[in-house]
Amino acid sequence: MRLPLLASLLVLAACSPSTEGPTPKLIGTVNPRQPFTNPARVCNAQKAPAPELNCKTAEAARGWCINLLGERFTPIPEDVLTGEATLGLPEITLKGPVTLTLDPSRVSYRDSERMFLDIPTRDSSPGAELPEGSYALEVKNLAGGTHELADLLVMVPPPQVTRVTAPQGFQADDITPLVVEGTGFRTDTFPAMQLLREGAEPLEIFILSVDSPTRLSTELVPGTPAGTYSLSITNPEGCSFTLPNALTVSYP
Repeated sequence: MRLPLLASLLVLAACSPSTEGPTPKLIGTVNPRQPFTNPARVCNAQKAPAPELNCKTAEAARGWCINLLGERFTPIPEDVLTGEATLGLPEITLKGPVTLTLDPSRVSYRDSERMFLDIPTRDSSPGAELPEGSYALEVKNLAGGTHELADLLVMVPPPQVTRVTAPQGFQADDITPLVVEGTGFRTDTFPAMQLLREGAEPLEIFILSVDSPTRLSTELVPGTPAGTYSLSITNPEGCSFTLPNALTVSYP
């Protein structure tokens, strides 16, 4: 926490005749990977591949970093007289299929209108099982009021691919339609997909449609080199999956 902020809050606390603080107000959430999707989608598995600037959670515990927008987020000084002064940040609770109050180490404060939440997943340590579905968020200023707003986060599953087929066979000089089957496909957006082959550059695949959460349609461009490829899929909110040896391209 920045020292000037802590010093300012200590002065305010010393001068204030009351410990009662303001009541916060929630406005929204933003997943930086999908800044224009509201409410924010968060994958309930895996984690950010590298530390994120605004969420400083330890490597093993790291999940997905989300921006929380609102008003009157107010930390308070703690241990002013008994030890090294620290800041007590507003308490954040997710309420949906399950209820989870975030550990303070997963909450970072920027200013009175923005905080950063490191959302745990089943793959973080300690992990948290957050089933798919919509979640309300509750924010509580430790010396003030509480505000809750419904449908601020949507937990979604990671994608998984089980099979890739070319129903019409492979065409060297024409487009080859492909069908990808699996789970966790998002019908409201498009994933990124690549064919991977040792010693070759990744080959981007154009998604035609996400037909259902278990099936999507894509195609190979003419002239795709013959050989065996793994397939990688990444949903916009961050979770990914790779199926080894998913597709063997061969021509008549």
